[in-house]
Amino acid sequence: MDFLGDKTLLDRTTVGFLASRNTTPSIAARCRAWAESICGSESVIISGFHSPLEQGLFRIFLERRQPVVWVLGRSIYRRMEPELAEAIDEGRLLLLSVYPGTRHSRYSAQLRNRYVAMQAHEMVFAAFDANSSLAPLHDLLLAMEKKTTVIDTL
Repeated sequence: MDFLGDKTLLDRTTVGFLASRNTTPSIAARCRAWAESICGSESVIISGFHSPLEQGLFRIFLERRQPVVWVLGRSIYRRMEPELAEAIDEGRLLLLSVYPGTRHSRYSAQLRNRYVAMQAHEMVFAAFDANSSLAPLHDLLLAMEKKTTVIDTL
């Protein structure tokens, strides 16, 4: 596993967030409200930040300076946006790569999501239905009795 940033973020209380690629405006609004409510807490947010909704929340976390662990389903980016480099330098961002490939795949996405779920102390899911690839992961966490919240389902 490759990383870039402050690995000690993983030693803190982590809250995982995963969302389906498909969502509605009302679900997105509830997720933004959740993101705003957790900003300023001691929790570190861990996610793949891959779906459009996850990417939007990532921007909120960066702007509000909330510590984040970004788990990639591919190798770490060679070029980095200045705001990401700044967050890494300030110890607010850890990039982790769980798969060495340069492109995402269904397999690497599942590996990434499973890592997020297993690493997080609690999980928050948004916008998935029973046929989603997130559903079996959600069910596994429930069976493990991990604290799990679903903001909304499709």
